[in-house]
Amino acid sequence: MKKIYLLLFVIALTLSCSTDDENSNPDISINPPAWLHGTWKAEDAGGTSITGFRFTTDDIILLGLYDMSYRDNTSSIVKSGGEATVEEDISQESYRITIDYSVGASVNYLFSRVDENTINWNTTTYGALELQKQ
Repeated sequence: MKKIYLLLFVIALTLSCSTDDENSNPDISINPPAWLHGTWKAEDAGGTSITGFRFTTDDIILLGLYDMSYRDNTSSIVKSGGEATVEEDISQESYRITIDYSVGASVNYLFSRVDENTINWNTTTYGALELQKQ
């Protein structure tokens, strides 16, 4: 997970220096469900450098050593000629998103609703990490 986080940061940093700002919003659709909107943080991040997530109507922002917007990162890759596909599975109880990048990286997240103020971030490496609404 840390390697993917670092890889995406390096890609975003490299591509953000582009001078071509036309089409600054390529057709990348990230649509977290309304029950996830807001900031969610872990009291114990289970050894990861990620402290939480911020969900908006059209983005997922990873919170940690620095904040990383998946919408901005994915748009930068597409603007530079790369490709990305976003697949989402949305219900009232869970949200799954997979972003596949042509550079060989893939991001997979699964969030499960516990109650209005608690969600589980289900990871393959660390198991289910509990996040609290801020």
